[in-house]
Amino acid sequence: MKELSIPGNSFLAVVDKVLKKKGMKAVYEIDKVGLILLRVEGFDYQESKNSGILGFLNGEEPGEGKYPLHEVEVKEGDKVSLAWIEQGIYKGDFKEKRKNSKGLSLILNYKIQKEDLEIEYSILV
Repeated sequence: MKELSIPGNSFLAVVDKVLKKKGMKAVYEIDKVGLILLRVEGFDYQESKNSGILGFLNGEEPGEGKYPLHEVEVKEGDKVSLAWIEQGIYKGDFKEKRKNSKGLSLILNYKIQKEDLEIEYSILV
């Protein structure tokens, strides 16, 4: 494992900290696109080739999924959410149907506090 510094006010930095406080551990991979959140240890879900984690900022996928979460800046009062999505099963708008939707398991839903934001943050990859 190696340590990687990311902006402390990024979506991923805040989520990583909150997951740790809840006793969970984010597992990452680096690829040509950037830093990828593969899974969350301590959260029970069925893994398949057509499933994965999506991040939502204030109920929407940042840039419709075009931006890596370690590059998405957040601020106090924003809501960050992580959801385990089964592609092809989950259909719908996360903002409207974030709970009890077929193919969606909510991992985290958190309102950012001032103390969550730092200048720099290190994660293990």
